[in-house]
Amino acid sequence: MHFQEKLSLLVKQTFFYHISFSKVATTVSILISASDSIVTKFLLPFEASKKFTVFEFNQYSQWNFEELQKQHKKLIDKVTDIVGDLYSSIDDPKLLHVDDSDFKEIKRKNPNITQLMILEQKKENERVSRTQKMETEITAITGFLRMLDYLVLENLRRSCYEAFKNADLIVSSDLSAIFTIEVSFSDDGDIVFTPNKEGMLDIVDKMMNQALDKLDSLPRLTQMPQLRDIFTKSGIDLSDLNLNGPSLRDILETAPNIKEATDHIKEVISTAYDNAYSYSQNLVNFYPLYKIGKNWDVRDYIKKRNGEKYTGTGRFS
Repeated sequence: MHFQEKLSLLVKQTFFYHISFSKVATTVSILISASDSIVTKFLLPFEASKKFTVFEFNQYSQWNFEELQKQHKKLIDKVTDIVGDLYSSIDDPKLLHVDDSDFKEIKRKNPNITQLMILEQKKENERVSRTQKMETEITAITGFLRMLDYLVLENLRRSCYEAFKNADLIVSSDLSAIFTIEVSFSDDGDIVFTPNKEGMLDIVDKMMNQALDKLDSLPRLTQMPQLRDIFTKSGIDLSDLNLNGPSLRDILETAPNIKEATDHIKEVISTAYDNAYSYSQNLVNFYPLYKIGKNWDVRDYIKKRNGEKYTGTGRFS
């Protein structure tokens, strides 16, 4: 096929001959790319020197999830408005209206019956042509909208990988101090961590799974009520599309990157607990002193002049 033949086929595609499609595609692509920082910033709460307690970690995670939802919703709303404006410019009944003034025949003085009949036929042909063009463009914008939805999914996937990779690097750093763990003695004199290793691993595992669920539940273009009419006019079952179409969670579950990062994070935390336990064995020798300190009271060694036990505050000035 020669170049001119290929070109003639190419320019018949709405995306190429309709300049608004190209402008919207460029604008939306820039917006979607800008969303990378939203996911990497708010998806996972690991920070190198925060020294979170468990309560603070859970609270910070929830705040991050809420902020992620809020920021992503703003992005989707912007894209929805842009696509909605494009659709309004295409699905406009005024575009189907054909005037006599659109044809040079009407400019003739005193046109005869034959000329007027030709004019009416041309007007009808133009109406049919414009109607077909509108139907083609509405069908095209449906595919275009689904493409944008896939672009959002792909961007979320890539950003999710990056967020898990960054979290792994932060946790693995020797200089990180992400959590604050309480150290105490058990009744039999052993070292006890609060939360213990199993509890901490469970907290981290639940948080990371929750992060994936939150990411998967972010609003999508195919779920926006303002764009529902686009799919309806193209005969697409939107309920079936949202139920059986591609989901972010399906994409993420097939990728090894996230599981590898999650497993390594938990491995690093587990090793840190084991090393801390080994190091803390030096404290076991102080257990007798700790036990005495639990019950020791200076008032046991103070008596009043009459020989009775002193029961005051224990503060002396």
